[in-house]
Amino acid sequence: MMHLPACYVARFGMSVIVLAAGCSGTAGQADPDLTALLPKINTAAFPPALNLEFDFGPIVARGQTLRHAFTLTNPTNSPIRLTRASALTPCCSAITKLPEEIPSGGTAKVEAVLSPGHQSGWKRAEFEIETDARDQPVRRLALLTQLFSECAIETVEGFDASLPLNVPGKQIVRVVCLRKGSEGRAAPVSVNAALPLHAVLRDTEGERERPGGLIESSRLVEVKLPPLSEAGPKRNELIFHWSDGYTMGHVVAWEVRRSIVTKPSGLVVKRTAGTLKSTIVIAADDRPFRLLKMSGPGTAAEFVLPTRPEKRHSLSIVIDPSKLADRSTSDVEFLTDHPDQPTVTVSVLVLAADREGTP
Repeated sequence: MMHLPACYVARFGMSVIVLAAGCSGTAGQADPDLTALLPKINTAAFPPALNLEFDFGPIVARGQTLRHAFTLTNPTNSPIRLTRASALTPCCSAITKLPEEIPSGGTAKVEAVLSPGHQSGWKRAEFEIETDARDQPVRRLALLTQLFSECAIETVEGFDASLPLNVPGKQIVRVVCLRKGSEGRAAPVSVNAALPLHAVLRDTEGERERPGGLIESSRLVEVKLPPLSEAGPKRNELIFHWSDGYTMGHVVAWEVRRSIVTKPSGLVVKRTAGTLKSTIVIAADDRPFRLLKMSGPGTAAEFVLPTRPEKRHSLSIVIDPSKLADRSTSDVEFLTDHPDQPTVTVSVLVLAADREGTP
């Protein structure tokens, strides 16, 4: 038994039926059974659901354009004009073919395209079709796919993004390639690297099936960075090659850091009549070391260096700005017994004072 609310409005086709329940009944009296009053509805006479969606399934993403033609139906006795189409994700999708109308009792094809790029992951594009139909002025469409990159590179082991001076670096990366039917690629056949990097392909790891009809093949690559005596960021590119001439690049980056660092790395002093005392911390991240000698213009000759090896030395050095040129940089140099870094420098910049004694 179905009970409707006190006032119920039902729309069937172009007709509106107003069903009033309990509007004149006695208080507390149960609503009458109105099931028998409801007409039999021919659901086939109604347009399909507003939302139409098509799933391409798993796709090997290689920059291609995916296309699908949606079929819109018109079960009414009058043609429906299609006035406008818009993509809600215009950066990667569009409606390329929009007919002027859907004939009465007929169908029309609306072609939608999706350009998913090269990235992995789920991708969904939605569209709106505006019509002059009174009951369904807007119809919504959607394209859906699960994307898998044609080729991807992942780090397997051994990567340290920061290396001390004169210490070699090494990492193993895996090149994973996918194909589905005639789309996609197998593993690369060669690799070369720009200096200072060196790369060698290892044997292929074979193939395996993945869901959705995808075939995966992979190959390991050994990447080496030789010991470098110059600190700073190091980056270069690996270039992978396939037998059909296709190439793909991959950037590998390291930071080569000094074994010994100073805090601060530089001093800024004002031109004054007297000397200035500054505290400098010189520290190594790997081993104890000795400071053998200090030299540089403007430093006090009577300064005595510590004699014991330590991983961290805290020094109070005396700077005489009168012995340094204005607005120029001079280096205070420390000689060490560290095998990777025999010298450490601290820059000193002197600012000239104005007539009031301020720089």
